Amino acid sequence: MRPKAIILVLMALLLFPSLLMAGPKTDEPLTGVLGTMTWGIGHEKALDILDKEMMKAYREKAAVMTDHAYADKMRKLTSDRILSARQSYKELNSQNAGIMTVSVVGDEFMPDNNESVFVIRDEVASKYFFFYNDKLYKVVVVYDESYINGRGFDRMVAETADKYGQPFSDDFNDEEAIFVSSTWKDKNGTSMILINKAKTYETFIVVFVQDSMAAALKEKHAGYVKMKNSGPAIDDDINDLTSDDDEAQSASAGNSVDDILGSQTKVDLKAGLSKEDLEEIKSIESGEDFDDDDKKKKKKKRRKHKKKKKKKKGDKGGLVIY
Repeated sequence: MRPKAIILVLMALLLFPSLLMAGPKTDEPLTGVLGTMTWGIGHEKALDILDKEMMKAYREKAAVMTDHAYADKMRKLTSDRILSARQSYKELNSQNAGIMTVSVVGDEFMPDNNESVFVIRDEVASKYFFFYNDKLYKVVVVYDESYINGRGFDRMVAETADKYGQPFSDDFNDEEAIFVSSTWKDKNGTSMILINKAKTYETFIVVFVQDSMAAALKEKHAGYVKMKNSGPAIDDDINDLTSDDDEAQSASAGNSVDDILGSQTKVDLKAGLSKEDLEEIKSIESGEDFDDDDKKKKKKKRRKHKKKKKKKKGDKGGLVIY
């Protein structure tokens, strides 16, 4: 192991002792993400509960709104979110699991194993509700990449520990010196696993799972994940995403990015660019030319803008912990 990696491992052991020994089970229930749902309910009942909870939350907010037009807009947005969740439900067989098998939640299910899923969005994340034999057993929260925005995984673990206490266990990749995951367990048979997906997907996920069902599926899931990640199939799926075939790209447009990142948002490739950058792109697209002085000035402004952005990164508020 490289000296730098050894130092990082030692630091991790000092900061997170659960890497060496199991911590206690938390007194705080880990099922808050379910709301009034319970493990084992079917997807129709889960969607009905979600519908009632979201409409109740809307009515509470609308009761104190003075802008009736805005209240009506919020009602429509709430109804659209509920409809989107219902329409997202699908059985995870080999025909319709599709690109989801190589998405950020690709290791959380096994096609052709009587599993199914629906997805609901909130302000900072997508929540995937997984069912086995139409019984809810897992919820995976996928934070939006834009919300994570460079935050460190150790900070995420620390803030989660502030809410739930010391992790039951931690996993650290010694070879790559990467903090991989932290696990919490409650006394009612639920586990919460915070997983670092930043290397591949630039985000983190949180897996809430019913321990008894996870244990029953563990061997099957582990075998599938091992086969999937070592075979050529995953390469074929990734190649499909980067295909030079315009027709193939057109057919998959609007789905592939959403499936990979776990969100249903339009991608604006110019989002986040400075005013100077946007002006320069506009001038390039229009064929306008600049002299060297103009280029130097714009380069200087971009450096200044980047420095400001870096300063802001260290000034973030607390993360939303589910």
